Amino acid sequence: MSNEQDMDAPVTRRELREELAALESRLEQKLEQKLEQKLEQKLEQKLGAFRIELSAEFARHANAILEQCREWFVVIDDKYKALPGRVQKLDDTVQSLTDRVQRLEDAAPKPKRPRRAAR
Repeated sequence: MSNEQDMDAPVTRRELREELAALESRLEQKLEQKLEQKLEQKLEQKLGAFRIELSAEFARHANAILEQCREWFVVIDDKYKALPGRVQKLDDTVQSLTDRVQRLEDAAPKPKRPRRAAR
């Protein structure tokens, strides 16, 4: 039979119901696919926005931590900033004392024989 003759042929209620059930099933599948696509798109949009927001929040926290570390380093740097000068001053003092001791030892008369201990 040709397609046109098929269209004019009478159908039973059973055939009609089967055809309608098949149509309903196909429509449900298409609707389900469309809904899944929409949900995925919305979820991706929301997750994308959440990622951006989370990244910004993380960056703010990282910057706050970095700033705190900088403050700690400044305190440490300030504490030891004068250290090289102080060490140099101590080195100079030790050297001058060493030179003075050497001059005094050179200028002091050499001891004569050691005295005997009294018995």
